[in-house]
Amino acid sequence: MCIEKAFQRCFEQLEAGVCVIGKDTHEILYYNTAMRYLTGTGVQRGALCYEVFRGKNVPCEDCAMRSDSGSLRQHPWHRAERIQGLLFNRAFVEWSKKPAYVIFCTALSVNGEIRQQTVWKKQELLRNLEESLKAAKKANQAKSEFLSRMSHDIRTPMNAIIGMTNMALSYENIPETLTCLEKIQSSSQFLLSLINDILDVSKIESRQLKLSPEPYVLKEFVDQVSQIIQPLCKAKEIDFVVMVDFPENCCVFVDHVRFKQIFLNLLSNAVKYTPNGGRVEFSIENQWQNKRVQQMRFRVSDTGIGMSREFQQHMFEPFSQEDSRHVTESAGTGLGLSIVRSLVELMHGTIAVQSEPGYGSMFAVQLKLRTCTASQTVTAGQNKGSEGRLIGYRVLLCEDNALNTEVADWILQQAGIEVENAADGQEAIQVFARSKPYHYDAVLMDIRMPHMDGLEAARRIRSMSRPDAGKVPIIAMTADAFEEDRQRSLQAGMNAHITKPLSPEILYRTLLRFMDSED
Repeated sequence: MCIEKAFQRCFEQLEAGVCVIGKDTHEILYYNTAMRYLTGTGVQRGALCYEVFRGKNVPCEDCAMRSDSGSLRQHPWHRAERIQGLLFNRAFVEWSKKPAYVIFCTALSVNGEIRQQTVWKKQELLRNLEESLKAAKKANQAKSEFLSRMSHDIRTPMNAIIGMTNMALSYENIPETLTCLEKIQSSSQFLLSLINDILDVSKIESRQLKLSPEPYVLKEFVDQVSQIIQPLCKAKEIDFVVMVDFPENCCVFVDHVRFKQIFLNLLSNAVKYTPNGGRVEFSIENQWQNKRVQQMRFRVSDTGIGMSREFQQHMFEPFSQEDSRHVTESAGTGLGLSIVRSLVELMHGTIAVQSEPGYGSMFAVQLKLRTCTASQTVTAGQNKGSEGRLIGYRVLLCEDNALNTEVADWILQQAGIEVENAADGQEAIQVFARSKPYHYDAVLMDIRMPHMDGLEAARRIRSMSRPDAGKVPIIAMTADAFEEDRQRSLQAGMNAHITKPLSPEILYRTLLRFMDSED
């Protein structure tokens, strides 16, 4: 539960007036019914406090919000001032991740003395509020720790499942075995998508989801999306039509993963909710452009079952799903559209939908994308077939899980990379120390290991008195997938952070990036 919502329910039961005001903006973020009654003012969310309470056009000269700073403990509850026959108390808090003041308002008696009962209630409230704040923060921390553990514990076996399946599929085998392996691969990928959805929502809620724009050739984007969606359509005998209106070499700056995530989500939903023999269209239109920016409209339409007007009103809310007896596939988490809207907004775009039950749906996404130069366009496509450029590359792989070691070894050896292994952080230090300087081109380091974790091992390598200790790329290769995990890796001296299950493409591209930086 959101901390603010819990406080709001508590505040509405009070006789005292409560108002939350942004510390730097002076904007009224929240007020309860008692505040409007006691002040007799037209308190409105979004209004400015000095206009509502003081009738001024500019902030008050003696405004506490200009001078006060610090934590809640640094702002005692007894600070008060008399304004218009009322007693105002204030405390510094965080509201929706922003600094703010909670203002408590109580009426004075005729002789100017505060009603003793009101004082007792207020003191009890303040104690409860501080305790609730501590409890809520502790609960949020516990939730984050649980999600981190859950993510790690699930990703580790998932890495083995997906990796071993890919290995088996690469060998010649009887058709029945291949069919089973393909089903295992499909199911494991679906499970992974559910995990990623949960983590993405957590990152969005905590404002930790960051975009990493890179040059992206739109034709390459369309080809990659089509390769994934086409088999899904073929299985249901659905016509998949792609219509594009942009130059062959059109290149834009976007986060590749998140950009594809938007449209793969919309397209897979279109396929899921379109009956056999239907039609799914994906169109891209370049609406206008200049030297630096071009506005593009992406449309995903289908001839599926459509959505009710009632569902459309909350379709972008987390966990929202419309019941349908026409869909037999796994329903998912109900987080997909919520994530899509958040990603579109992070890219400063808009998303709209038109749908009618029985006639299908159409999603329209508009984005203003920064264009690439000709040289940048070349850079965007140079990773294709990059594994061939890694032949003869030598890495030290530090991994304590035997199955994950086998999977990683196979992925690396497919690209012609020589691999040497260490079972934990302590052994990795010993192996690296015994090697000649510049023997290894990179170190791939798991994080959670017995005897010594990867973070400490990275710090020990960086502190060695040899010429390559501070230069060798150390890459975290771990099931720890949160932003704070990535930050800890970088703070320990690592150069990059790759999450499991391993993507060969991402692993090759990451290694290639450091190899190119040395050229």
